[in-house]
Amino acid sequence: MKRTPGRAHTAGALLLLAVLLVSREADARDKSLAARLVGTWTLVLVDNVLPDGERVRLYGAEPQGLLMFDGQGRYSLHIFRAGRARFASSDKNQGTPEENQATVRGTNSHFGRYSVNEQERTLTFHIDHASFPNWEGTTQRRTFTLTGDELTYTVPAPTTGGTGTVGEVRWRRAKSPPGPHGRQRPDVLRDAARGDRRSPEPSGLAPGAGYFLGRMRNATNDATSGKAKYGFVLRTSPMAATGTSA
Repeated sequence: MKRTPGRAHTAGALLLLAVLLVSREADARDKSLAARLVGTWTLVLVDNVLPDGERVRLYGAEPQGLLMFDGQGRYSLHIFRAGRARFASSDKNQGTPEENQATVRGTNSHFGRYSVNEQERTLTFHIDHASFPNWEGTTQRRTFTLTGDELTYTVPAPTTGGTGTVGEVRWRRAKSPPGPHGRQRPDVLRDAARGDRRSPEPSGLAPGAGYFLGRMRNATNDATSGKAKYGFVLRTSPMAATGTSA
């Protein structure tokens, strides 16, 4: 049975996508823990776990927060209780005792340097400054796990809770900013399979891979519509492939 150009190019595009996806997964596995931490993370939960197992949500049911690792040994961490009450005076120097207390309890921020122990799977914050003054100039060690896009670590001595209380903090990797057409970048490979020509080049792929995907899906669309027939030559140069008229 004679295969149509459209089917041939579609099969080729799907095979290429499978190879690229496997390559990305392999690269992710091969990365060090320190490399996998680099980037921006959004807060999922921050709980105190009491000795009897009870959990206390220090910053409410939907805490807000941001954690950033720059890859050069610097970090910045911010946690806030959602829906904090505003100061009635609109002047932070004129806050009432209740307002000041709620602000202190509803905020936890610190920044400085960080280091990662790959063997022990520990993350250490070398804190320069912190909203809780007692933490300034200290070293805070956290045992952590990385599962997909989730980072979880434990705080052996949280800012509140007493002896035997352990903190648990979970973060999720922030989504990439929208592309030029308002789409999230993680959807690029999916869009390529659909033949969407508007997607930007996916991050994490070999140089020129996005270019090749674009040429492949364009050729597939054109071949399917009967506009043209294309042949492709795979190269190892930075421009991964070229399409020429047959």
